[in-house]
Amino acid sequence: MSVPSDGSYQGLGLDDFAKQKIELTTMELTAEREDANALQRLRDEIRLAKKGAAMLQNKAMIQNNVLAKRK
Repeated sequence: MSVPSDGSYQGLGLDDFAKQKIELTTMELTAEREDANALQRLRDEIRLAKKGAAMLQNKAMIQNNVLAKRK
């Protein structure tokens, strides 16, 4: 049996067991993709929070320098 370039199989019969396994695998892969996307979003949020904290720290340092120069 040859496999077309798109990876499809023609004339391949699937029994109920095979269909259930394919469905289970599809569900597992979908859940893994959702978990990976959630971790990516969390990483992005943490990165933004760190960047925001650094900006606030820099702003506070600048304000302290300005106040120190006024004295």
